[in-house]
Amino acid sequence: MTGLLQLLLLVSLTLASEPSCPACSKYDYEEKLLERMVRMEFAFEKVLNENKAVIKTVEQDLTRIKEENTRLHATVDALKDQQEQAELKLVSFMEGVERNQSSTLEKIVSDSNTTLEQTISAFNDIKESMV
Repeated sequence: MTGLLQLLLLVSLTLASEPSCPACSKYDYEEKLLERMVRMEFAFEKVLNENKAVIKTVEQDLTRIKEENTRLHATVDALKDQQEQAELKLVSFMEGVERNQSSTLEKIVSDSNTTLEQTISAFNDIKESMV
């Protein structure tokens, strides 16, 4: 019986021991898994740092765009004010031109009437002197 027990012990020891090839070893597998995890962690940190840099760049670009947008709004407002002032000046100028034209036309009509009356009076004088 002891022989059988020794044989069982010998068989169990050979089966329980590490395999002779390192590729089949449990520890080799865990070591490779750990190395892979470390590589993935470094890759993740690298991607994370790149994302942080991209986020910073995007935030800076967004800030510049907001500043440019504010500046453009101010420019548009200033141009609208200038346009309104130009329209007011144009309306005022057109009213002045209309007044000047009206007064000029009235003066021309008045002068023409006066000249016509003087011509008629002179014609009548000549007519009377001939009769």
